[in-house]
Amino acid sequence: PLLDETLQVDFQRRKLTVSYVASVVSAKSTTLRRKKQLLLHLCKTVKAEECTYKVKESSGQVVLRLVKEKPATWLELVNKNAASGSDSDKDSEAAEGSGLVQDDDLE
Repeated sequence: PLLDETLQVDFQRRKLTVSYVASVVSAKSTTLRRKKQLLLHLCKTVKAEECTYKVKESSGQVVLRLVKEKPATWLELVNKNAASGSDSDKDSEAAEGSGLVQDDDLE
């Protein structure tokens, strides 16, 4: 489960990062803390300052609300050819990597 106060959501024009610390029970019944991170390069630009998120208390589900910079149809949310570390508006400045999930042991 998600540990309280560890959730961080960073909205950028073409990038979204979600990270948190979770308690995980190992095969040896030991409770470990693990940092989880999801990095998504978006297909289109968003208004980062207007994007929001909330956590549903009952399920622990993280709900993200993205606000489009320009009204248009998005056929895909994630840019499969996104440049790592780039927050560029240009679709031509793309490289490999649609989404990066990172899982780090803290203990």
